[in-house]
Amino acid sequence: MRFYFTRPLVLSGFFFFLAWLGGGCPSSSSSSALEVGKRAPAFEATTLEGKTLRFPEDTAGKVVLIRFWAERCPHCEAEMQGLEETYQRLKDEGLVILAVNAGQSRDTAQAFAQRLGLSYFVLLDEDNSIGKRYGVTGVPTSYMLDKNGLVHAKFVGQTPKGEFEGKAKGLLGG
Repeated sequence: MRFYFTRPLVLSGFFFFLAWLGGGCPSSSSSSALEVGKRAPAFEATTLEGKTLRFPEDTAGKVVLIRFWAERCPHCEAEMQGLEETYQRLKDEGLVILAVNAGQSRDTAQAFAQRLGLSYFVLLDEDNSIGKRYGVTGVPTSYMLDKNGLVHAKFVGQTPKGEFEGKAKGLLGG
């Protein structure tokens, strides 16, 4: 029996393996992972508008979803559009979304956010320093935090529709 491997077959197998291994799109950061029950590390990041956001000071008393993403990730676009819908429904109840771009330029992050019409915070992490502090090894990776900054849920890779909203509602008391 002979096996013939074509370039598309080999490449698709390789990318499937990478997605399976990393739970999403590989990233170049490494560190110990932030786990459920731990306090999320503080950080400062620049918004697309050029302002400095300080976490947790600027989100005190809010339920926070920190989302690490990259434009190159095939799952990020659809999920971030879904997060926009969730944000619109729950922002007045106290949900804050911090979408941390993992290692890409301001221009790349801004074009992506504008194309999707994102109104939640899009933050720049061009050197992956925030991702490293959070132990992010692939994108998408997200952390749902309670009003005290403790991690209540961690999502690695593609997340089922409604999962973020369900967790947020539970932490918001609804």
